[in-house]
Amino acid sequence: MDFVFKGGISKGVYVTDRGAFWKMPSKDHRMYSKQSIKAVFDFVIDNAFFQVGSKMFRQIIGIPMGSDPAPFIANLFLYVYENRYMEKLKKSDLARARNLRHVFRFIDDLISLNDNDEFLRSFKEIYPSQMVLKLENQINTESSYLDLDLKIEDRIFNSRLYDKRDAFIFLLSVCLIRAVTCLIKCFILQSVLKYCVFGVPHLTILTYLWN
Repeated sequence: MDFVFKGGISKGVYVTDRGAFWKMPSKDHRMYSKQSIKAVFDFVIDNAFFQVGSKMFRQIIGIPMGSDPAPFIANLFLYVYENRYMEKLKKSDLARARNLRHVFRFIDDLISLNDNDEFLRSFKEIYPSQMVLKLENQINTESSYLDLDLKIEDRIFNSRLYDKRDAFIFLLSVCLIRAVTCLIKCFILQSVLKYCVFGVPHLTILTYLWN
């Protein structure tokens, strides 16, 4: 949370019916200071309970799974390490930093495109040693990422829709909202793929997942 407020002059986050803001709105609002937000974070992380049968358990490691703020907490946690590393690397070795410009992360899913294996060499310097990173694809010319199945053929990134539910042997219901979200992700990622092709002698895809 100190990282979030670093460099700014805001005393807190201002919340109205229209959203949250760094600057004080003119209309009615609620203000949450850095200290109060820290207290909320501590409470959410330290008080994650779940029930299995008649037994109640308290999660003591990691971010509370399934809770509304969990994805945002995970993103912020990882971004702090990524930002610190990249700011330092840009000053010490700009060439290595540029190799990482096509590495993308969506919460705990990562993909590296044409990075000359730079992320594979660097991730232990970026993240805490307790975190375990698993390489998902065995061939660096094809992989699935989010809702796309990716394959490099004749120096072209080919993609098609991919749904993990297809891997199950039983039927799962299709949600329209998920389908729309899938199309949005595909459009964004396909735009990135087109940009990554230019000027690259050898195209590669590597996908990772935090365990």
